[in-house]
Amino acid sequence: MICFSENFSIFANTNTYINMSEEKLYKIAYFVYVIGEFAHKYGLTDKQAFRYLKRYEGMSVLNELYSAEHTLPIEDTVNDLTIVCQRNGGGLA
Repeated sequence: MICFSENFSIFANTNTYINMSEEKLYKIAYFVYVIGEFAHKYGLTDKQAFRYLKRYEGMSVLNELYSAEHTLPIEDTVNDLTIVCQRNGGGLA
């Protein structure tokens, strides 16, 4: 079980304490949201969507362009990732 504390630290059930900045937590939440929307659009599980995006460079591009992508509508981000993955050999359209 993971919970977010007031100072934006993560406590995992392994009793491991990981201090993360607010910005990193927002970025992680955004990535989870994008992966979920990508999965929904293409009828994939979240795990399948993540593996696809990672294999075809979608996650790398999302990480690099986060500052711009998170300001766009989610549909635009999913479409951008689809194009990136297609250009890198992905077959979803």
